[in-house]
Amino acid sequence: EKKNLIHFTSLKALYSIINEQSLRLYNLNNSNDPHEYNYAAKNYSIIYKNQGYIQKDINLYFNKLKTNAFILSLTESKELYNDSFWKSYADNGRGVAIEFEIVNKSSEWENFYFTKVKYGGLEKLKKVINNVIKLQAKYPSNTYNLELYPFFGLHKTNNERWRQENEIRILTYNSFIKDYEDSIYWDIRFENNDLIETRYFKLPLYSMNALEANKCQKIPDLKIAKIYFGPNINYPSIFPNSGFNDFKNELWHYIYKYFGKILDYKDLIDINEFTRKNNLRKNKDL
Repeated sequence: EKKNLIHFTSLKALYSIINEQSLRLYNLNNSNDPHEYNYAAKNYSIIYKNQGYIQKDINLYFNKLKTNAFILSLTESKELYNDSFWKSYADNGRGVAIEFEIVNKSSEWENFYFTKVKYGGLEKLKKVINNVIKLQAKYPSNTYNLELYPFFGLHKTNNERWRQENEIRILTYNSFIKDYEDSIYWDIRFENNDLIETRYFKLPLYSMNALEANKCQKIPDLKIAKIYFGPNINYPSIFPNSGFNDFKNELWHYIYKYFGKILDYKDLIDINEFTRKNNLRKNKDL
């Protein structure tokens, strides 16, 4: 919680974040892991089966929960040096890594989970589920609905592809955020000739231009602390006949317009130059 965290994204998404002055927490249908949520949830199916539900209805219920689970994926600052992050999550190095400072305490948030994703590690969940099964056997006339569903969105399969993400997740559910219904939106896109509907929750960002709004302690209050620009950005394609410093100057004024002075000019960083200086410093120390 005391460390700043990193979110890799595209340059286009950065401008959307600035324009909307908010972050989009997409639901789990937008996840790149096809087994997201169901990996942990499937262990709970037996509880409902013992109460007479069929698998089709159980799957529909879990899919509904998945549709209404909204996440923000973050990681530790050490991943700034990880080429695979830039390639996979920042438009093949043409995007950005946004460093966020958490302004308020997570203990003051209501109905938002903030934790490292657990890869594998379902032992505790399975232990609880087995205890419920024993209760069902002992008292078959009773029904049980143990609310474990928030935790199903905090587990992923324990394979190298997902484990290397080193993900730290902020998660909430639609049922938790009734006071913020106006902040839930739909995004429609075509994929493989299918119409895909994705929901997302707009989380307002800290802004010097809206200090009163920042006093709300119930939801995460994230502040842009630094922006690192990817190693493969072609600046002349953005501003003809210009380089990073020209682009940086334009962007700093653009951010100032929407957020006020939350960033110093030096907080907009070319990752290539940043890496070069760090390597020089390390060599000097050696």
